[in-house]
Parts: sequence; C-alpha cells; structure tokens
Amino acid sequence: MRSVAHLAITAVLFAVTMTRGQNVSIQKGGDWVITVGSVTTPGDNPVGTYESLADQVTLRVQYGGDWIVYINKNDVNWHANFYLERQRTSDGNGGGSISGGDSYDPITGTVTQFFQGNKNRNGIDIQYRLSATGAVTADTYTTTIEFTITGY
Repeated sequence: MRSVAHLAITAVLFAVTMTRGQNVSIQKGGDWVITVGSVTTPGDNPVGTYESLADQVTLRVQYGGDWIVYINKNDVNWHANFYLERQRTSDGNGGGSISGGDSYDPITGTVTQFFQGNKNRNGIDIQYRLSATGAVTADTYTTTIEFTITGY
C-alpha cells in the first residue's frame, strides 16, 4: 500500500495598530497544498525542495504612513523535518516604497519582521519554499502562516 505525506499551508492576515479607515488585505491567498514524496513505509525519506507559485499570496496595504509586515506560523500538525521559508517576489505598485524580504528566510513560530514600506502598495507577491530534510511519516501536515501589519 502506497501513502504520501500531504501538506496544507494557509495564509491569514492580522492588521494591528492601523488607523481607522485604513485598509490591509490579502488580494490573493488561500491554501498551498502539496504532496511531499512517496512514502511506502513509515520512515521513508521524502527529501526534496518544493516551491509555491511566485504569487502564492498577494498583499495590499492602504495606509498613509510607514508600516511593517511581520510573519510567523502556527503549526496544527507539523513534522520537525519540514523547513518552511518565504520571500517577497514583487514590490507591488503604488505611491509608496517597499524594502526587505526579497530573499528566502525561515518562517518559525516566532513573530519576525518580513518587510516594510510606506503609503499605499498593491500586488505585493509572496512565495513559499518547503524543504523536507529527512524521514517523514505518511500523514497530513498543516500549518497556518500569519501576516501581521503594523502602522507607525
């Protein structure tokens, strides 16, 4: 009997300390569901690297001042041999500017700064990369990616 390890990664957005009337949203998002290697017996080794679409998640920030995007993950059922990273793949467009986050860095359970910008930016694309670094038991693994945006 052949079974596989499945992953579901969901993006959610939290906006905090934004001024009334400002708008922050996920323009495009949802689940990234992948199958990681074939597992024929428990402990098989589905080592490999998997990338999402370059625009797996697209953010929009409508804010008149400076802002910072933070990221973290909350594991529902996760394997220690999975290593998840993120990068910003576009600057988006709008009247403001954006910087940071344009190379792969890990997503952990700790809230960390991802990138920053100012004023209105639409179409900021985010990509994920998952590495399976060792033996993984066949199961469905799930984590939720949280984006938090703070205006200052």
